[in-house]
Order: sequence, then structure tokens, then C-alpha cells
Amino acid sequence: SNNGIAVALVLGAIGRVHLKKGEYAEANVVLKECMRTFEKIGVPPNNRKINEIRSCLVDSELALMQNATSTLAGQRREISSVPYEDKALAIDELADAYKNKGDYSGAIWFY
Repeated sequence: SNNGIAVALVLGAIGRVHLKKGEYAEANVVLKECMRTFEKIGVPPNNRKINEIRSCLVDSELALMQNATSTLAGQRREISSVPYEDKALAIDELADAYKNKGDYSGAIWFY
């Protein structure tokens, strides 16, 4: 529906604003809702807009993971042995983390 597309596009724009402002948790929530909205209305997963949103979602997830590794009581805590500069490996780890939680629709976004 046209309303669904409009909602998804607005959510995507809001998510990108949060991402640019460094508000990674907020960006993550909004971008996931954007992806769900696109899925609900049947937009193909290889659509250009979905690819853009997926890229932003990956960036927000990686930023959250990097923040988590360095904020626990000032101690560096490694979640993974993969340095997040290697984005391809990090994306694969994100997908695995979603799969391990049983969130298969979330995992598919990273493939």
C-alpha cells in the first residue's frame, strides 16, 4: 500500500538521522521497524531502499557492539575476536547472533 511505503520511508529517514547523530540504539529500533514495514508490504529484499536501510542497520549494530566492548566499568570487554574494521566478518557475526536468538527474520537482513 502507498501508506505502508510512506511509513517505511519516513521510518528510514528518522533512523538515518539517529544514526548520523550517534544515537545508535534509537537508530537500531527505528531501522528495524522500517525493515519490518517494508517486509509486511512485500517490498523485495533486493530493493535499493531496503539495501540502503540494511546498510544503516548494520552500521548501527556495529556501533552498538563496539560501544558495548569498551564501556563496562572502563574495562575493555571483547564480545568477539573479530575486529569490527572487518565489516564483512562483523556482518556475518551479526547474522549469527540473530540466528542464535531465534530471530531468523532479523538474521536474514544481514545476508
